[in-house]
Amino acid sequence: MAGPTAGITLRDNYLLPSRYPGPTPPGFQEAVSRSFETALTDEERVATLRQASEIAVNEAMDLFLCALPTQIAYSDRMIGAESMGHSDFQGVFDLRYAGIAAD
Repeated sequence: MAGPTAGITLRDNYLLPSRYPGPTPPGFQEAVSRSFETALTDEERVATLRQASEIAVNEAMDLFLCALPTQIAYSDRMIGAESMGHSDFQGVFDLRYAGIAAD
């Protein structure tokens, strides 16, 4: 799941035990933490985030073995979609207040 910045996204997805319970590879936590330093220039911050991202990719920190398929349907007559909550991004939607308008 994405956050408002790349640093927050990496921190929240890989440094919170509730989302990523496994150990992190050497250098990953340090690179992510460094990206929050206010004294960094934009170029230094990008380089630090790139380093953390490369570690995540090379160590396959996000390897999906299987997932539920997401189902999507569309109709101009659909009502309630804008307030339809979802429990996760795996295709489980709360359809109690959604419907199709009459012609």
